[in-house]
Amino acid sequence: MSVVVYGKRSPGAEPGLRTPEARMLLAEFRGDEERWRRLSAELEREKYGLDVMQAAFRLAVLRRFGGGVELRDVTGFVREFNAAVPEEARVPPREAEAAIRVSLGEEHLVESMAGEVLGNIRYALLFALADDLGLNDDDLVGLLRSAEDVILTGRQIGLFGSLADEWSTVPRTGGDRMHWRRGRGGGEGR
Repeated sequence: MSVVVYGKRSPGAEPGLRTPEARMLLAEFRGDEERWRRLSAELEREKYGLDVMQAAFRLAVLRRFGGGVELRDVTGFVREFNAAVPEEARVPPREAEAAIRVSLGEEHLVESMAGEVLGNIRYALLFALADDLGLNDDDLVGLLRSAEDVILTGRQIGLFGSLADEWSTVPRTGGDRMHWRRGRGGGEGR
């Protein structure tokens, strides 16, 4: 249930998200560091993976690049991301392109990188994809709800197979701060 104040959703509102990982991602998108820290600690304590993040990344990639993508588009997107972020937040281009291509159906590329690297790249690029797609607060909530549906339905009917280990990676955000991202939630997560 979301809370509306003067026609706008209040920053602390949780609009029907069912998992702590989705609520944590929403807090980070909004730049709510206090809420992000609390939910991040809960995820760490309960040993949650960020399955919802992985599914949201996949859905955002399909929305952005789906349907006959040119590899040049993927390379250009990664290059633009790296040019826009501080040096310490940049992602290795080759691995970042592979992470996107895995979500477009080239699963064999997942074997070319460590699970933690793949998880960290997806985590960073999820915010860039949201910016690139121009997702507003309601769109972000919709994306996270869809990702929850994918994960919760898959768990109920046992769909994860070979991706289970890959999707269970908990990306690290450089210790005790949110991941850097541009133009999201009014802060840089520091």
